[in-house]
Amino acid sequence: MRNKVIPAGSIVHIIQRAPGKESLFVEDNDYIHFLHLLKKTAKKYSLAVICFALMPNHFHLLVKFREENASYAIKNLCERYAMYFNTKYERKGHVFYGAFRARLCLDESYLLIASLYIHLNPYKARLSETPYYYRWSSVSLFVKDFSGKTFINYKFILSII
Repeated sequence: MRNKVIPAGSIVHIIQRAPGKESLFVEDNDYIHFLHLLKKTAKKYSLAVICFALMPNHFHLLVKFREENASYAIKNLCERYAMYFNTKYERKGHVFYGAFRARLCLDESYLLIASLYIHLNPYKARLSETPYYYRWSSVSLFVKDFSGKTFINYKFILSII
């Protein structure tokens, strides 16, 4: 494991992808299972997930690490998803391409840009007809009136705006 030194309290744009042109998510249940694992990981490692976008061959997360455990948290999330994926599809080998990428958000302007980039990514990839809706991202929390329960800390971005 290549440890990334990410100080406690940091907000980070995490990117992880499948090798080559392989898929990370084949059907809806794969996306759902990943979100379930993300929720459990957030609780276990005390993460605040600010926003996300799950694409067919990669994912983006904007996360606040309350503790200095980023490498362990994301490694754990990816390992658990890889075990699920390989078992489900009766395959062996790598599900992810190398170590995850991490970009520190050092100020509010970069934080807002990262959130926009994450939410526009599915639209730019033509996975959605509108930038305001993509099922496998947190964009609907930001553009619709939402009053339900969620583990996504979307109000953090809204408080900045």
